[in-house]
Amino acid sequence: MTKTEMKKRTKQFALDVIRLVDRFPHARAANIIGQQLIKAATSNELIAIFTKTLKTARKRK
Repeated sequence: MTKTEMKKRTKQFALDVIRLVDRFPHARAANIIGQQLIKAATSNELIAIFTKTLKTARKRK
């Protein structure tokens, strides 16, 4: 997987999470959990983890 493909897939993942959270009920707990999920799914750290995992998987082949 190329760097461009990785960016595309992580962007799609973030959008999917946002759509999922948008369907949560309008309750305080759901809002808090939803905010945390969106923050995690859109973080640069997540992209770095995915990239590192992909590199490790390539080395093990």
